[in-house]
This record gives sequence, C-alpha cells and structure tokens, in this order.
Amino acid sequence: MKILVTSHFPLSGCGSGSYVRDLVHHLPKSASDLALIGLVGDSALRTNAQVFRLSAHQIVRDGFPVFTFHDKGGRTFELLSDEEIASYFRLLCDGLDEAIHKFRPDTIHVNHFWLFAAAALRSGLPFVITVHGSELAYLLMPRWRECLSIACSSESMIIANSNFTAQKLVEALPSLRARIRVLPFGPSIKSVKKPTAGSKTSPAQPTVLYCGKLTAMKRVDTLIRAAEIYESQAEGIRTVICGDGPEAVRLRSMAIEENLEGVSFLGTLPAEGIRDLMRRASVYVSPCPEEGLGLAALEACSQGTPVIAAAGGAHLESITNDVGCLFRPSDHEALAEAVLEAVREDWKSKLGDNCCQLILMRFNLESHVSGLMHLYPPG
Repeated sequence: MKILVTSHFPLSGCGSGSYVRDLVHHLPKSASDLALIGLVGDSALRTNAQVFRLSAHQIVRDGFPVFTFHDKGGRTFELLSDEEIASYFRLLCDGLDEAIHKFRPDTIHVNHFWLFAAAALRSGLPFVITVHGSELAYLLMPRWRECLSIACSSESMIIANSNFTAQKLVEALPSLRARIRVLPFGPSIKSVKKPTAGSKTSPAQPTVLYCGKLTAMKRVDTLIRAAEIYESQAEGIRTVICGDGPEAVRLRSMAIEENLEGVSFLGTLPAEGIRDLMRRASVYVSPCPEEGLGLAALEACSQGTPVIAAAGGAHLESITNDVGCLFRPSDHEALAEAVLEAVREDWKSKLGDNCCQLILMRFNLESHVSGLMHLYPPG
C-alpha cells in the first residue's frame, strides 16, 4: 500500500507535527510505501519516505499560518484575509496534485480536519483524517465551516485521538458521528525508561516541570500561582517551564513580581532535551483542562514521571491516581497541595513504574499504528 501523509506544520514544535514525524518512522516498511507532503520545513525523516515540501512564505509573509502558536509560525488562521486563505488552499491543492502525480498513492492520510481534507476530496482518492483537537475551535466559526463543508460530504474515515476530541467534533459537526473512530496514541514503546528495581528515582532537588506552548488556553498561570504557595511551604522546589508563546512575557512578569526564585523559563528545546527534563523531574504538571490528547503528559509518563493534570479534556481518559492525580481546573491551591504531596510522598519512586506501564499497555505509537493499518482503505 502506498500512503501519502499530509502535515500543515513542521514536524517538531507541536503535537500534530511530532505525531506525523513519528508515524512516518513507525508505519511498517513491509506494509507501506510512504510519502509526506506539507509545510514541514527542513524536518528530517527516514530515508525511504519521499517528501514534497511546501512553503507558504509567498502567501503569508510572517511564516506559515497556525491554529494557536508555533515558535516558527506566523499569524493564526483566524487572522488571515480571504485572499490569503484562497492562496493557501491553492498551494495545498497544487502541491497535492503534484505529489499524487509523482507518487501515485493508494490512500491519503490527512492530519487535522482542515484544508488538506478539502484538497484530498478533490483528488478522488480514498483518505482518512486524523483529528488532533487544535482545529476544533475553528469548526464552530461560520467562516471555516463554509470552507470545510466539502470535506464533510466525503465518506472518509475520521480518527479522533481521544473520546474528548470525538465528542467535541460531533458537537461541531453532528453529521460526522457515524464516521468517527477513536484511536489514541502516545510515545513509542522504545522511548519508555522504566525505573531500575529498588532504585530511588526522585531527583536530589524536587523539580516540577511543564513543557508546551505558553498560550492562554494552556493556563500556565495556574502553575505560577501554585508555585507561590509551595515555594513558601517547602524549601528547594524548582519549577521549570519549557516552551514559548504569547503568554511568555506575562508569565515571566508574574514570577518576578512574586519573587519566585525557584521558577525558571528555558524557552524552546529540542525533543531530546525535553525528554531529559522529563526523566529528571519529580512531577509533571499539565494545567490545561481541554487537551485533545495530552501528549506531553504521556511523554512524561514514558520517562517514569508522575503527572498532576487539570481534570478535563483527554486527561480524564489517561491520568488516574495510579500515575498521579487530577485537580480542579484553575484551582492553584489544589495544584499546590498536590505538588507538595507528590514531593513529600515521593510519587516518583512509588508511581514511576505505573507511569511506564500506562504507556506500554495503553498509550503508545505501536498500538496506534497497528490499529491504523486496519482503518486505511484497502490499496
């Protein structure tokens, strides 16, 4: 089977881009011949995958458009003019036509229920769509519902990364209900770092970690407010915030104003640097209650690090007391209490193996790919 995979974004710096990168690496070579098309920049891929690289710089001069934020991106789709949207869609259509002509795929794997889906429908080829969640807010806007109405008319299978994402998609577009299948994913089994039996895995200095976009939706300010409390009640707790975004300046100002000496901002780091931070952290915090999957939290689990997450979104499907705990969204006092308990009770040593088992048994890329191969239209 020849599969053409699409991506609106580079293969790092966002969850869907990382998913596409890992998917292309993990689809079984014996079962598929692969190509990738999209605004993937200079992202590296396995050598046997053809890559058709697109650039939107002539259309959107401040960088490729984004749903919320990307450290290498430009304006959000919401801010594009009608002319820019039309030009961007033509770019996708023309690029897809060229890739189909040269690669001759049997099926197309579209990522995001977005403009590549409408472009794929024009091709006449069978395709599937993976919905990641970040596009869902746009589907409620009349301007975009009109743009994507053609994609709704297809018979393509739609893959949601969680029950939460599936529910939100049905609320926006009820006619899609019968075509949706839930197929969660997570880190590769190969990335799991299980604790050594009998070892004390907690770092010498307790460290609370967040890695992700610094946008309002992520509610990282809840973590800053919690740090005010747990820094005052326990000495030596570090709070490490990794990522960038429009909220970065405000969050740094909050930390300075409250004289939070334990809070540090590291900016954007490469994937291996993030995994190393996760491996060494005492606990990972995911304060957003609307995560479509919560991939960063799952990646932390793969490194044996417990997770404290806002009780909402896909967190309700993955984070339990076996691997950490949930707290009421935006309740910084409850978050601080959970952090203090995690440090004092040494959750890292007690729950680390459970965290790894969550990935090995339920949320891993290998199981996802196995299910995906059964959902692809036959070639």
